[in-house]
Amino acid sequence: MINEIKTILGDSEGGRLITGTTEVNGNWVAIVVNADVVFSELEVNGVDVLASRGFTGNVITAGMYIGSGYHYAPNRSKFTKIKLASGSVMAY
Repeated sequence: MINEIKTILGDSEGGRLITGTTEVNGNWVAIVVNADVVFSELEVNGVDVLASRGFTGNVITAGMYIGSGYHYAPNRSKFTKIKLASGSVMAY
């Protein structure tokens, strides 16, 4: 259980603050919304998930936790691209 908690919290790397509208690439297992956000792009393992998660054009409210599916998918899914239209998030 402790390994799962450490993974969710970003292990020893901590988190990355993402603001602005520039595309950011990486490998994260979770996103926490700091300020209400609208995603322009959101990919898990290189696959666009905006529509499948119901995020297209919608405002995601501050405080929301968004998991990548890391602990439930056999391929250990991670967010690989985040691009915001507005707002800010922390990626872990």
